[in-house]
Amino acid sequence: MVYCFYSDNASIISIPMKLSIITINYNNVDGLRKTINSVISQTFRDFEWIVIDGGSTDGSKDLINQYVEYFSYSISEPDSGVYNAMNKGIKQSKGEWLLFLNSGDALYDAHVLEKVFIDTPCADIIYGNYLMSNGILRIPEKEDNITLFYFFRGTIPHSGGSFIKKELFNKYGLYDESLKIISDWKWFMQVVGFEGARIKKIELTLSLFDTSGMSSTMIYEKEEEGEKVIKNIIPKRIYKDYLNYRRFVDLAIEKENAIRHSWSYRIGHFLLFPSRFAKKIKSLLTK
Repeated sequence: MVYCFYSDNASIISIPMKLSIITINYNNVDGLRKTINSVISQTFRDFEWIVIDGGSTDGSKDLINQYVEYFSYSISEPDSGVYNAMNKGIKQSKGEWLLFLNSGDALYDAHVLEKVFIDTPCADIIYGNYLMSNGILRIPEKEDNITLFYFFRGTIPHSGGSFIKKELFNKYGLYDESLKIISDWKWFMQVVGFEGARIKKIELTLSLFDTSGMSSTMIYEKEEEGEKVIKNIIPKRIYKDYLNYRRFVDLAIEKENAIRHSWSYRIGHFLLFPSRFAKKIKSLLTK
């Protein structure tokens, strides 16, 4: 889908599509329905929509067929994982910007895309706030605070939380399919942390994020993959800084836990917040 218009000399000039939305799904028909409803309600329409299903058997394919008129491309076939599916979507995309919106995630309201593209910031990656399905609003750091060191402890929002220029994937490559959980974090760290891609945070809540996904539930596996990535791609001298940072964080957490379990902390907490303490005691007694 490429929009065209005729110039005075009757030659056709192609105008690149503004946005490609890429949705991946596997056996999550209810989540996919939520995602679909949030996209078809958008007031901004200059986008194509690509749906990559991993060969679902739960009715997802029937749902995709039901809404096929909304998709510029859709396929249902086995894949080798989340990032293999995302890479399939990237290869099919024609938009200037890419938005990954996995099944279960949803755009925050019907005007999100219109608000983002009414005055597009000069950047390679645009990101914003997102509301988690447990009700917690996540407010990422502003762009000036996103350094290589920042990626030791966090990342830029991905599914539903960021708009990425397609040309970055052409220049720096696709997602690493050998990773199962954190390939988007690795990609962001390399492209932003090492290569200095321009990023811009906008003060908008962009999406509702489904916390039942792999990156939210497979915490141990996520940390294990992260350690391997850092050791492999960070220069040795910086890796020493990372190890020092981890030792400092682990020590800080250990000390914080020790303080929280001390009697002086509990007494102080009771004196400062007696009603909260009373509610906690009551809840323990009524269990």
